[in-house]
Amino acid sequence: EDDDDLRSLLTEILDDKGYEVFSYTNPFICPLQKIPACRCKDNERCTDFIITDIEMPNMNGFEFIENLREKKCKCNEVIVMSASLNPEYQVKAEELNCKFFSKPLPLQEFNEFIDERSKSFDPNRKLKDWFKEK
Repeated sequence: EDDDDLRSLLTEILDDKGYEVFSYTNPFICPLQKIPACRCKDNERCTDFIITDIEMPNMNGFEFIENLREKKCKCNEVIVMSASLNPEYQVKAEELNCKFFSKPLPLQEFNEFIDERSKSFDPNRKLKDWFKEK
């Protein structure tokens, strides 16, 4: 998310829920974007959630998600957001199996989605070491 206030709010919400949060202003600086292929073992996934704005600097959120899918990223909980109510964005989000939220972000619906989807996640799994690897 390139908007500082929204990125901070999302970080705070997820941090309060006990998640390790890695936030970036630009898809190009995300470690998942930098690697040539997914590093996860067969029974693992890189992250529990990927949340991206659609309209980002240098690369849009859909391009970012498509790139991760090409690398065989196993994260299946992807959220895309946009202030534009462009119907094409909603269709593209559905095609990529992403949850679409319009901005301003409906916080209650966002929280409910995160809580529902996270029921099957391992609460003890930590990602910091993986994201710090070179």
